[in-house]
Amino acid sequence: MIDWSHKPKGRVFKIVFVCLMLFNLYYTQVFGQTSTQSGNSIRDKVREKLEQVRSKPKALIGTVTDKTEDTIELKDKTGEIHLISVKLDEVSFVKIGKSSQSVKFSDVAIGDFIIAMGFQNGNKVLSARRILLTEPLQDPTRVIIFGKVSKINKKVVTITKKDGAETDVEFGLRWKGPEIKELNEGSTVIVVGERDSGKIKVRTLYVVKENGKLSPTPTPK
Repeated sequence: MIDWSHKPKGRVFKIVFVCLMLFNLYYTQVFGQTSTQSGNSIRDKVREKLEQVRSKPKALIGTVTDKTEDTIELKDKTGEIHLISVKLDEVSFVKIGKSSQSVKFSDVAIGDFIIAMGFQNGNKVLSARRILLTEPLQDPTRVIIFGKVSKINKKVVTITKKDGAETDVEFGLRWKGPEIKELNEGSTVIVVGERDSGKIKVRTLYVVKENGKLSPTPTPK
């Protein structure tokens, strides 16, 4: 039988101290690894969220209040000012009237009523891909709706806007744009329509592609 009484107490304290140091070192390494992994996970989620925002088309509607060589300042109906970035090799310009026709950036002037479509960055600057020039909505019966197709029921299509509000639009005998059978749930669309007896009748329909281009393609000027 070993007589522990002859063992110096200092040695016991040293063993305990070393054990505590090793435990502390192990815990620090594990905690550090966990913190790093957690930090990387958060950064990945933030990066993924930003990519999702950038990949979703957005439209701004309003009047041009200023213009430079590569930007447009737009005021929407609420009075809020938005900045639109314009890279000429990435943006197409279309004037909508009785017929649609391609125009140039030089045709856009202060006071024009436009619909700018593209992708918004983290600074809320819209990187334009498509800009439509049209007439202001002076006629209360004329409406423009931008959103995603959420339901298709024969000739009635439900469009869900960014704020979650749903609007039903009805296709009559004639309209400009793709056929109903060419639409899919989830398609991003712009509808120019008119209120008639409590319903919105489609006059012109554009489908916004993932690259920001429209269907149908406008007629060159």
